[in-house]
Amino acid sequence: MVPRHSRPDADGDQHADVGRVFIAATRKNLFERQCNLSLVELSPVQEALDVAQLKSLIERHATLTKSATATRILAEWEASLPHFVKVMSVEYKKVLEQRRLRAPREVAVVADGG
Repeated sequence: MVPRHSRPDADGDQHADVGRVFIAATRKNLFERQCNLSLVELSPVQEALDVAQLKSLIERHATLTKSATATRILAEWEASLPHFVKVMSVEYKKVLEQRRLRAPREVAVVADGG
C-alpha cells in the first residue's frame, strides 16, 4: 500500500490514495456525509492486512516527516484506528468479487484407501 499522495482537505482531514483503495482519517466525521455512496463503499479498516499496511504507512510518514500527529496516532493506535475509513469503488469491488468467483476452486481429493 504505497500512497500516490497524501493531503489534507479543506476540513483538515487526511487522505491517502493507495491506488484502488483510498484511506481517509477524519476528526469531524464529515467524510462519510460528503462522500458519494453511489460510487464508493465505506468500511472500517479491520482486515489484518489493511491494518498492518495502514500502520506501516503512518510509521513511514512519522519517520520521514517527524509528524506529531502521526506519532500521536501510533501512540494511541487502538483508539485511533476507528477514525480511519476504507473507501473502495463499487466497480472495483465488483471486479474483485468476479475474480474471486472465477478463481479455480481447490478440490479436496479423498483417497479411498482400499
